[in-house]
Amino acid sequence: MTRSNKDLNISPKLYVRDPQTTDLGKKMLQESVVLIDETGFEEFGIDKLARHLEVEEDEIYQYFESKHQIFVFLLNWYWEKTIVLIDSNTAQIHDPIQKLKKIIDLLVQGANYGPFADFIDDARLQNIVIRESAKGYRRDALGKEHQGDLFFSFEDLCSKITPTLLEINARFPYPRTLASTLIETANNTLYFAHHNPKLLDLQPSRGRMVNDQVIEMVEYLIFNILNEKSVGIW
Repeated sequence: MTRSNKDLNISPKLYVRDPQTTDLGKKMLQESVVLIDETGFEEFGIDKLARHLEVEEDEIYQYFESKHQIFVFLLNWYWEKTIVLIDSNTAQIHDPIQKLKKIIDLLVQGANYGPFADFIDDARLQNIVIRESAKGYRRDALGKEHQGDLFFSFEDLCSKITPTLLEINARFPYPRTLASTLIETANNTLYFAHHNPKLLDLQPSRGRMVNDQVIEMVEYLIFNILNEKSVGIW
């Protein structure tokens, strides 16, 4: 099933009231992205968000139970957006190798595919996902009853990628594992490329953009995991 930008399937357990349905809610998301990007998740808080919005904290709690819930909502929003981008940009691609290359490009450069919503800064949100997404998933702040909801959109994204991997190699035994590894590899490689490039084999003398080299690295790794002979066909 394909989705449009009106069909972001975010679990209702990740909010009290859907912030996308009101101007104030959208402003909360907009300012949360800016604050988390500029100060980090640890320094972000409901009190700080309220001051920036010039509203009472109680007004924010009408939408979210905690700063962690805001954070996880934004992570799920990002993965949902990525699913929509994959649907809209691969619908006419029938070669699975070319489709996977497009998916990798979207994972690395999704913020370059135009603004998805006028109340979310795509580049800032991608920065947050690259730097801090593990902080949203590797903790119990939402309680055990909501743990599955933390991963809802991430799981959907993995499910979106998995069939393409199997089209390339139907006998590959770990397609969902590779799908999640692909996403995390793209993010980790981007992080190191911009914050600790000595950990990578970047070649600035080649005159190519860093992101292009990241895409090349991720493609090489993923295609060789799928099939050691695939280097010759992509």
